[in-house]
This record gives sequence, C-alpha cells and structure tokens, in this order.
Amino acid sequence: MLRPSLESPLVKPVAYLSMSYDISIKKLHFITIIVRMSRKNIPENPASTVVKELAEARIRVFSPETFRNHAKKFGFEGASTANALSRLTKQGWLIRLRKGLYALGPSMTGQTPIHEFEIAMGVAQEGAIAYWTALHFHELTDQIPKIIYTMTTQAGKVPHRHKGNYGTCEIEGVRYRFVLVNPENFFGLEKIWVGETRIAITDLEKTLIDALGKPHLCGGIGQLLLPKGRSL
Repeated sequence: MLRPSLESPLVKPVAYLSMSYDISIKKLHFITIIVRMSRKNIPENPASTVVKELAEARIRVFSPETFRNHAKKFGFEGASTANALSRLTKQGWLIRLRKGLYALGPSMTGQTPIHEFEIAMGVAQEGAIAYWTALHFHELTDQIPKIIYTMTTQAGKVPHRHKGNYGTCEIEGVRYRFVLVNPENFFGLEKIWVGETRIAITDLEKTLIDALGKPHLCGGIGQLLLPKGRSL
C-alpha cells in the first residue's frame, strides 16, 4: 500500500483542522482573560451586597433600622436606605411584609420559606415565642392556636398597643399578638432551630408559669394538659 505524502489531499485537511483548533483555543483563552479583567472592573451592587450579608448572618426578617445598620459600611444614609429597600423589593430581593418590616425574597436562592416565628421575632426583635403558642410547641395542649403569641420587653415594638400591654397585627394572613412584659419577667428561655434561624421560646417551666399566671393568653386553664411521660 502506498503511504500518502505530505502533499496528499488526505493530509491537508487534518493539518488545517489542527491549525484551526489551535487558533480557536488561543482566541478562547484571550476572550476569557478579557472577560475576567472586565469583571474585576465592574463594582458589585452595594444594595444587593447588604442583602447577601443579612442572609449570611441568618437575618431573614428585619426592620429598615437593621438594614440601615448593615448598610452604613457601604455608604447608605438617610433617604438612600429607603430608596434601596424600595428598589430591592421591586427586583424581588426583598418582600415587604408590612410597614417597617421586610423579609428576604425568592430571588435569594436556597432560602426556605419564612416561618411565622421568624416574622414574630422580626417585629418584636427583643422577644420570645410564648403563651398559647409555646404551650402547643411543648405539647402541653392539643389545641392549635390561631394566633402567634410573643412576649417582649420593648414597648415600641408592640404594634397597636392597648391598655392591657398587648397589641395585635396581621401579616400575610396570620395574626400575631405581642405582650409587653417587665424585664424581670423575661426569663426561662431556650433557643430552637426553625428552618435556618434560631428562635427564642419560653421553656417548659416558664410556659407553665405563664399559663397559670395569664390563662387568658393560653386558651384557659382547661386547655392545659401534661402528656404522658412528661415530668416537671
């Protein structure tokens, strides 16, 4: 069999394809370098950086004040904070739950749905899940409360406050009741994981004390039960 020479038409296409492939690789490498250089010159959106920082800190429900405190390092002040919140909400980064309360939006990939306990803590800030809601959590009642009960020591965080030191509001179709307590009565707390967030809730003993002291916030004494195997 005759071996084809270098001048053979059978060889030229192979040499041509090899040369073209080598040139394409060089072009691709050059384009990659240009893209990387251009990315370094594009500043990241400061507003979205604040949102990412809140997510990393597991602060998923927050007030404009909390956002402003995190945004100061990025140069946000005064009206610029309000403008940033409005823009981020329109872009889907945030959800406006109510006046003065925001949550991370669906644009934040990997985020689980916001839990009612997180919203309650977002409103109260310095507070804990308590009363009837805590009774149900500790399986001390078989009744499911239709209101999320929270205690707080911050008077300014109780929405629509009444004379009885409590206030009620509705967010996303769920009712929340916030009860103002003295600092000396704010004890007996434990931290639980709710999704990706640690939430404060009254422990078993404190929940029982509150149920006996304020039965009207716990569905009444008749709702209280001690499951089998539970001891105090």
